[in-house]
Amino acid sequence: MMFRLLFSAAFLSLATLGNLWAQPPAFPVWRAEMPGGEYAVRLSSIASVSKHDYTVDGTLGVQELTIATNTNVTARFYYIEPKTPSAANGVGDSVVRTIKDRATQALEKANQTAHTTIMTEVVKNYPVTTHAHMVEYRLPTADALKAAYDSARNAWLRNKSATFKVEDDE
Repeated sequence: MMFRLLFSAAFLSLATLGNLWAQPPAFPVWRAEMPGGEYAVRLSSIASVSKHDYTVDGTLGVQELTIATNTNVTARFYYIEPKTPSAANGVGDSVVRTIKDRATQALEKANQTAHTTIMTEVVKNYPVTTHAHMVEYRLPTADALKAAYDSARNAWLRNKSATFKVEDDE
């Protein structure tokens, strides 16, 4: 009889542990779901959430959300748009034209009717734009970038889980 009680207690303890291991973590996280991938970070590991704008070579405007963590990984979410059709050094027209031509060629090659893929694809030129410990996502619109920033910042400041999502057709 005593053996049955001990066996039952041990079985219930193991069953309870199994259920605890199968459940999602109890700590708050921020998640971003996009056509180009998914990012999740524990809120307690975020060191800063920042948004800033800058210009690349006088031709492209970049809006960027950066999430720095207390690990060696930094996440960047950005939106890119032509800054001006022509820059002072005359490079603007050709850069914008080249970007548009490459986007059109890529869409034709992929036989796609929507621009979603090209607007959310991160393009890197090794080793110039490849950064160790950097996770990058390109967002299709400035509004999507602002929504991602607001979502991440609010989740972090409130220490409450949240999910930001970009639909394929955005």
